[in-house]
Amino acid sequence: MACTTKIDYTPQVSEKPLGLPQITQGWQAALNIAKATGRPLPAVAANAPDAPTKAPEDNANARIGLTKGAVIETLDGPKPVENLKPGDLLRTGSGAYRPLRHVFRVELDAPRRAIRINAEALGPGLPEKGIRLPRDQQIHVTSDIARRMFGHEGALVPAHLLTALPGIAAARVKDRVHYLLLMDRQDTVLTRGVPTETLAPCARNLDLVPAHLRRAITRLYPGFGQDKPKAARHLNVPKTKRQKRLVHKHANSGTPLLGDDPAPEDHKTG
Repeated sequence: MACTTKIDYTPQVSEKPLGLPQITQGWQAALNIAKATGRPLPAVAANAPDAPTKAPEDNANARIGLTKGAVIETLDGPKPVENLKPGDLLRTGSGAYRPLRHVFRVELDAPRRAIRINAEALGPGLPEKGIRLPRDQQIHVTSDIARRMFGHEGALVPAHLLTALPGIAAARVKDRVHYLLLMDRQDTVLTRGVPTETLAPCARNLDLVPAHLRRAITRLYPGFGQDKPKAARHLNVPKTKRQKRLVHKHANSGTPLLGDDPAPEDHKTG
């Protein structure tokens, strides 16, 4: 599998007035060098001037991320995932806007079936239009049932477990390219209004990062090198048996998976 990583930096993004986390000195130094030399940020961070932008990928079975054409809500309006750039401010499931740090464009060794979610299959207006997700991409379920079972934050559930519900099924179209979004911490972004999980910076996800970028990424995000998934993943990921039970309860009751979507707040950050 080949993997291309898009890494850019947009100095025009005004982070301080929006109250966003400040870029560390290490980040800023790497960004300055990358901008001055035109070299990719991972190559600068890893001190490898000749680091390739494409390399064989040893994880050919990645089934998370977003597929081409997925529309993400940003501060500048809806954008296809393939047009996102680091520095873009993405609206999260909480309603806050947070900066995107990296976009990994992963080309799989073979096309893989996605899960098709029809318009309003998850609730009124959710999604706004039909979407496709890789089978293991997690959706943040915030229904009353989920909150009763798992607490106020609800739970993450992989897309393929939702096929027991009407309007959700394996897609006929197969996708070969997945986009992984990396933010400062595990979060969710809105894909046609549906809260989908971003790549959490923890050790269990390091094998999803292209092999030739792992050294650089672990320097920028120490969490990838630490086996502390609970610290990096603040959203609840129940065991499969309980996830299935949650879906079964919804199938029986006919209630929507997603609760009220938080109202947008101008320039709200977290």
